Amino acid sequence: GSLEIGELVGDDFEEPPWETLNTDSKARFWSKRARLNVGQMQRKPLWESQDAIEEFDRSRVVASYQAKVDHGRRRMKELFAKGENRRQVVATHLPRHLDSLSVRRYRQRCREKVEDDSRRTKRAIKQVALRGLELRRSREAFEQSIFGEELAKAAMQQAEQERAALRDTVGGVAHVG
Repeated sequence: GSLEIGELVGDDFEEPPWETLNTDSKARFWSKRARLNVGQMQRKPLWESQDAIEEFDRSRVVASYQAKVDHGRRRMKELFAKGENRRQVVATHLPRHLDSLSVRRYRQRCREKVEDDSRRTKRAIKQVALRGLELRRSREAFEQSIFGEELAKAAMQQAEQERAALRDTVGGVAHVG
């Protein structure tokens, strides 16, 4: 077990400044303040299933995939240890008859797909930026319609303050008067 300083000294103990604490101490203080039992959170993250049957099914799928990956890795290590390096045996995911022309065509198709995805993404980003600009202009128009007079007065006051500051400063030297 562990004994916290607050328990040793008493409740009226003042905690040290936050900046001086290490990460572990910060986590303990934060969890104590938030009254959280860190090991037993009230709810699971949303990407984890709340249902035990769904969680079991998901864990079986993950375990199956991991077993497949591990088998492939073991197989490749065994093949390379035996000195096997023929493409037909090692790279079974590639087509059987592979020549430089088909490789060039395949690379071209892949490049075109990546470029198409890139163009589509750039268009989407541009649309989002345009919608953001439209939203900002709408918000400004809305604020202007509601707070128009107040904003104008505030802008005039700020301009007057800036003019006064400039009058008090000549050649970069402030005059005390």
